[in-house]
Amino acid sequence: MREVVLVNISRTPLCVIGGALKDKTAAQLGILALNNAVEKFGIAKEDVNTIFASSANHDLNAVNLGRYITLGGEFPMPTSSVTVEMLEGSTLAAMNHAASKIALGLDDVCLVGGMDSWSQKPAFMGTDIVPYKLIPPQMLVQKNSPFEDEEMDHVEVSDRIAKLYCVSREECDEVAAKSREDHAKAVADGIIGNEIVPYVVPATRKTPEITVATDDVFSGNAQEYAPLLGGVCTMGNVAHMTEGAGYVLMMSAEKAKSMGLKPLARWVGGADVGCEPNVTGVAAAYSNLKALKYAGLSIKDIAVWENNQLTAAYDICTRKEMARQAYTSMKNANWNGLGGALAVGNSGSVAGIWLAKAAISEMEDAGQYAVLSSCCGGGVGVSTILEKL
Repeated sequence: MREVVLVNISRTPLCVIGGALKDKTAAQLGILALNNAVEKFGIAKEDVNTIFASSANHDLNAVNLGRYITLGGEFPMPTSSVTVEMLEGSTLAAMNHAASKIALGLDDVCLVGGMDSWSQKPAFMGTDIVPYKLIPPQMLVQKNSPFEDEEMDHVEVSDRIAKLYCVSREECDEVAAKSREDHAKAVADGIIGNEIVPYVVPATRKTPEITVATDDVFSGNAQEYAPLLGGVCTMGNVAHMTEGAGYVLMMSAEKAKSMGLKPLARWVGGADVGCEPNVTGVAAAYSNLKALKYAGLSIKDIAVWENNQLTAAYDICTRKEMARQAYTSMKNANWNGLGGALAVGNSGSVAGIWLAKAAISEMEDAGQYAVLSSCCGGGVGVSTILEKL
């Protein structure tokens, strides 16, 4: 098995729904970020074997998202394309798939991207209505599970697992506040942000040209918001919606050396695992422990933990479930030390790009290994393990 490395990371700013990126579909964001990445990474398009595209919200126009952006980026025809969809964990899953291809010698160089638009999210209608019945087309309601007792959104799941793990509203608000404080400090210190390629919003007859180079972070106070459903969740401790796109450049260690590129980290392993949809908020705990087992590592070996913070309750309960299963404590773990989605928002599949950047940045001053993880709607957890080089 060949050694797999992450060489570089590039992304757009993460902008709120209806913000600076509102006029771009997921595929358009993917193509924009793809061209930015190639230029920033200094690689030739001919060197890329496969482009992985991931999206949680699908695309308004593209049937095959991976192929669509590969063609849109004007890559050579032999360049392969793979579309991976595992909702919020899509890019982590794509990184694991790309690493597998590289490790097996099937590819040398892969670009792994996440791209999502909330502003341009498609809606679906069925084609099963019989004509001439005076029944208008109805929008489809998509579900996470075919079983009604398991059908819950992230807020409902959060409130449910908060009861199971005895998590309070105050604990959730504290985690949300800390996430935003840690992120603000990371930006001020220059740790986060150098991976962003600024986006230029074209001028119109009414507005001037604007350059956006920073993320749209949550600016409120979690304690100011009322519970959404009477539980622990509020608009202040649940990630707001942001959109954007980004890529990770992955290749074999030998290829990186031959191209004169210095890797950021080594891919160690990964895992994904299913669980009941109504407890999907702790799915990352299961995939984390499964990935560690495969890699021959323990919780004590991990210096950095980066978990996709869709809600504060998810974050807290994931740590509690890991501690319960491993008979250890996660209280002093370096968990989302640079903030997370509670600061920069629920960016769908782009979360994996953010997690990789944060983990690699933190490993510079921490220990040897980092675990990146995310739960996914419907009851799936996915994890990736990186090693500092």
